[in-house]
Amino acid sequence: MNGTIEEYRPTDAQDPLLSELRQLYIDSFYDYYQFIIPDLNLPEGKQIIPWLGETFDHMQHELFEKQCRTFFVRDKFSILVGLMTVKQKPNNIVYLAQMAIHPSLKRQGYGSLFIRYLRAMFGSTTSYEVLTGRVNKPALEFYAAQDALVIDDERATAYGYDPKSFLSFQLSDA
Repeated sequence: MNGTIEEYRPTDAQDPLLSELRQLYIDSFYDYYQFIIPDLNLPEGKQIIPWLGETFDHMQHELFEKQCRTFFVRDKFSILVGLMTVKQKPNNIVYLAQMAIHPSLKRQGYGSLFIRYLRAMFGSTTSYEVLTGRVNKPALEFYAAQDALVIDDERATAYGYDPKSFLSFQLSDA
């Protein structure tokens, strides 16, 4: 697995990479979510693809408002592989808000590459937190493999999520 990570700094909503990132995000989550749609508790009448698109739109808005930073990785052939969005919080905390890897390239080390990049960029004095849906088994398995520690439900609430549906993790200093 070879990959080059870059920070994404779009200048406007017409940036062609933005539509690629959007499609990658939707494809990445749909890859698993299509099998657990009833467990997602989507809003009444909401379909999975539009819901994922709205989630990306929210992330895009935060990106343009400089409320988060987005990074992407390309493989050795310059193929877009994944994206990661982080938010810097008070008390030297970095919140990993989103991570998405192309469905055909999952479980090849790109998620771990993002985590290593994050640690190298922000350093060992930073605390790294992430939330994931309790029904998102691939994400739960990934963070367990990263030796992430489950932290209290108050963190989910602090980030605006229901702790009955989301689990909070702190990434170890490894």
